[in-house]
Amino acid sequence: MNALGIRNAGAKTRSLRFGVASWNNTLGMKFDTATEEHSYPVVAGSSPGGLNYVSGCSTTKASLMLGAPVPYWGSYADYVNGILSIDWTVSNTGSSIAYDVALTGSTNTNGVTVSTALPLTLSNIMSPAGSAGTTLKYNLPPAVGSFHSSMTGSSTDGCNNSSNYP
Repeated sequence: MNALGIRNAGAKTRSLRFGVASWNNTLGMKFDTATEEHSYPVVAGSSPGGLNYVSGCSTTKASLMLGAPVPYWGSYADYVNGILSIDWTVSNTGSSIAYDVALTGSTNTNGVTVSTALPLTLSNIMSPAGSAGTTLKYNLPPAVGSFHSSMTGSSTDGCNNSSNYP
């Protein structure tokens, strides 16, 4: 703001030093993504010539891939209680933007169940090469040394059409 010549703008701008989210929270305003309509042009990556702006909608299903799982014990208490954390990464390898990407289900072997509530919305994944990550927690029965997990997911396209992924 100083660079724009705005000085001593008052208390409403002082909390910007902690970021826009803090400023909105300070003023009692919150972003409500569930009810806001977003009809702005979308920045869809960059190229040597600059940013590409996309308007309108594309009905091409996004190419989403699930990365290799990264399992770990979140804490000693999780270890004792048989709660395994697994980090998952969903990547967009295509040219279409995937909106509202979500993990919708997990089918597991050996009696393992997911304790994280599903569906779990990750984010919008821009392309090319965009990705989003999350952690799911799994309940492991005693003496289970390994298990297989099959994940399902969903996304929407620019026209608000839904796509499912096995």
